[in-house]
Amino acid sequence: DSEGSFNVLRAPNDRIRVTLRIASEDRSILIQMKEKLRSLGFNPCFYLDRRKNSVAPYGSFKSDFYALWIFRRNDAMKLCKILLRLSQHYGKIWMMELILSTKGKSWTDIEKGVRELRRKIKTPPSLPPF
Repeated sequence: DSEGSFNVLRAPNDRIRVTLRIASEDRSILIQMKEKLRSLGFNPCFYLDRRKNSVAPYGSFKSDFYALWIFRRNDAMKLCKILLRLSQHYGKIWMMELILSTKGKSWTDIEKGVRELRRKIKTPPSLPPF
């Protein structure tokens, strides 16, 4: 089991930073993913994210928690093209589509769209009444 998230952030000089983070307590699966990504030409970074018993706002970690990061924008965009066809999570699909639309743009060009998407993802769709 793991969790993954894409981030679109403002970088210096009105540029855009795009990252992908995959995190899990399962160190071996993240190491396998890192090796596979490297074999496909990506440049992932692997870190110990949180130590066992460290405290977060939602509780403490029962074991060490690791993270695999893609920091290079071109790598993140290339991975989006691959994952977009496979994802079934609407928030991640929207984020990957946004990331792919940022090519050649500045932060000023996309800031409004990023803020709207973040708001849309935080507000889950309403369920139909019973």
